[in-house]
Amino acid sequence: MGRLANWLEANRPLRIAAIAGLFPLPLLAVASAALLTAVVLGQGWRTATQDALLAAAVLSAAAGLAGLNWAALLAAAAVTWALAILAAHLRSAWSLNLAVQLVIVLAVTGTGAVGLLQNDMQSFWESTLAGVGKAAQQSGLTVLPPELLPSAAALMTGILAASIVASSVCALFLGCWVAERHDDAAFATEFRQLRMGRLLGFVAVGLAALMVAGIRGIADDALIVLAAGFVLQGLAVVHWQAAARSWPATWALALYLPLLIVPTAGVFLLLVLGLAGVLDNGFDLRRTQASVV
Repeated sequence: MGRLANWLEANRPLRIAAIAGLFPLPLLAVASAALLTAVVLGQGWRTATQDALLAAAVLSAAAGLAGLNWAALLAAAAVTWALAILAAHLRSAWSLNLAVQLVIVLAVTGTGAVGLLQNDMQSFWESTLAGVGKAAQQSGLTVLPPELLPSAAALMTGILAASIVASSVCALFLGCWVAERHDDAAFATEFRQLRMGRLLGFVAVGLAALMVAGIRGIADDALIVLAAGFVLQGLAVVHWQAAARSWPATWALALYLPLLIVPTAGVFLLLVLGLAGVLDNGFDLRRTQASVV
């Protein structure tokens, strides 16, 4: 991806336009954040911050002309881009591992803060989901059966936080891939060594204990976020095994296609990956036969 990285460095106005233009488009906010990640890795966080400020001005002006809620759009962009710049700087200065861990810690902290500031998030999410379901029904769609609303509402804060983790980490990975030069395999190597670490593992055990004891709410939400982290660690384990054992290149299709297009199989695979991540955190599944005594 060296050519794209060189293009980003040489074409700053177009780069800023792309960062601003991609953000409001469905599913492309990740690409917008990935471009900022690549700028951090190639030119430093100061240049990326300047780009983000210029892109924010372009975005707010375009949204205002289009009659959109520019303030809400700008707030969402500010959070997304700030997180992308911070994670990319941590990866550049220290490691990919630390960057991913920070994103997860921030998301866990966010779920805790929301739970403390708003005591009845379930009622908020029930009314929100009911409104979404009603709008969907008017369009001939069924988003969620009414009887499942309470259960879904109880988990929505955690699900939303986990989705933010997923999108932020995807932007970080994509930006690392874009910024990587042809002779640099650092990202692939770092990803295959990704792990949550003992501290987050102990936190997950503590949250699980709270759930078993009947202390729900915040514990549920935080555990969902940590589960997303262990799924990432499980993916790293699979990629490490593939590289260590020289699996054929098509193995990735067998893993990622079901995740993307078969919901039932995708849920099962996520559970398996999360379990692999938890086991690896305690028993180290990334060992060659030569290293096993």
